[in-house]
Amino acid sequence: MCIRDSPISIRLANDQWINAALDDNRLSLVPLLYGETAPMGPLLLSPENALKLSSAALQNEDIQLAAMANSNVSGPPPGMSYGEWLLYTGRIAIIAGRYANGGMQLRRWIESHETLTPEETDSVLQPVFELQTVDQHDLALELLALIEDRSPGGKYVREIAFWMAESYEATGRHMKAADYFLFSALQKDNGFDQWGESARYRAADALLAGNFFGDARTLLEDLLARANEEKRVQALRDKLQQLWLRESKLAGSDNRNRGS
Repeated sequence: MCIRDSPISIRLANDQWINAALDDNRLSLVPLLYGETAPMGPLLLSPENALKLSSAALQNEDIQLAAMANSNVSGPPPGMSYGEWLLYTGRIAIIAGRYANGGMQLRRWIESHETLTPEETDSVLQPVFELQTVDQHDLALELLALIEDRSPGGKYVREIAFWMAESYEATGRHMKAADYFLFSALQKDNGFDQWGESARYRAADALLAGNFFGDARTLLEDLLARANEEKRVQALRDKLQQLWLRESKLAGSDNRNRGS
């Protein structure tokens, strides 16, 4: 290979071009010129220039370009720690729709910690919530399990369990969702504080969705027995009515099938 075609020389040439493009505000040309099938090939940059391009792209609200700037860089620029770089590039990748790449960066960041502080836990949960928002629940569950193993405990035990339950519910694993909602509920005051009652209700909803009518009824009746506000009482009665209708419909369908 000629020296002019080496990755180092290509990166140097790209750095010069990108710096000129930043100075002249020609960032719109970058996706046209760089990429796997584009005339200039993959966008190989130094970490420092990748960060400069990514920051400029974010200022222009061009998430795809920001993610592209980081995609071929293996480490942080000067002044940024490796952990900060992993979180930064991971979140940008997720927002840009590059979920596998973003998840990989977050996984690396989580696995680099034996334990997480509350601040670190909050910082990594945010991009996980973004994965849930775009229905990437299996990836979110994988990351939440890693966070759970390293979390600082306390409120995070019940909160992480709740978020995991939501992803289990979204993927149709209703019994698993109910188990995690109940685990979340029972971490304080026997599950009858405001958070616990909300988690119990969500558990009943998950059980109802999975046609586990008896378990759902038990939870709803227990909540109804403790309800004081009129709106809450009526909501629980409506949910029990919905349960009865669904159970009756399913039983009727089963009887018709046996008779046919």
